[in-house]
Amino acid sequence: MVTRFDLLAGVNKDEGSTTVVGYIGVLNMSDPEAGVSIELASKVLELYCEMLTPLSVQLCTKFLFDTYELDKLSNDIERGHRIGELFGEVSFNADTFRQLIEHSTGTKSTYAYYFTEAKQVNYTFLPVPSWVGEKSSHADELPFVFGSPYSKENSLEKVYFGDNVPADARLWLNFFEGLTDKNKPLSDVMMRTWTNFAKSGNPNLPVPLPVGTPTWPLFNISADTVMEFNSAELKVIATPEKDRLLNLTETLFAARTAQVNADKAPSMFIA
Repeated sequence: MVTRFDLLAGVNKDEGSTTVVGYIGVLNMSDPEAGVSIELASKVLELYCEMLTPLSVQLCTKFLFDTYELDKLSNDIERGHRIGELFGEVSFNADTFRQLIEHSTGTKSTYAYYFTEAKQVNYTFLPVPSWVGEKSSHADELPFVFGSPYSKENSLEKVYFGDNVPADARLWLNFFEGLTDKNKPLSDVMMRTWTNFAKSGNPNLPVPLPVGTPTWPLFNISADTVMEFNSAELKVIATPEKDRLLNLTETLFAARTAQVNADKAPSMFIA
């Protein structure tokens, strides 16, 4: 872990929501509006674990099934949302907070954020079931950090493509468009804190933050402080689902590392 630079890092509440949509498309669900059954959940996790721990797919599948209590949920839609949490925490959150913890033991500043502002999931090549709803999906903070609420309607489209917008470009244009004046206050705070950090290594200065913005505290193992960004309220919270993230790191990721190291070890033959 590089600790000679200041670090600002974080995650979004629903990092894995678009991944759920992807797996639904891959498995060709006959009725995606119904949610995710236990049988389908097992298939999804088997595919996922083939990438995570290919030498122990069954153990990985059982570990995730038990950790997220997928067999104890009351309905298939709730199970779909829980699998979204699983994808986000395994793919993004656990490693991000592991890096934040490691970095905070050094001499440089460490700041953590948790973005929870929800919007409709629409930047995917696949149909989105209605139950997915509004989420704070992977990378949803970027339009706020780059001031998209201040962009004129279709301005990005006109600047980069004129009247001929490729289909793949439309996907990303949809991602950055759709924010309005009501999103400006949150965007203001995020632009200010990010640029302050770039200037000073501290998101709170040198430029004063908007009135009412709480001071963003340093992150460390003992303080465990994270800034939550949401239009309804900006507040300092503890690391969300900290125990579950640590369990992923200490159990699943440790097993994966052991497998990788075993693959690299020289073969030994006994005559």
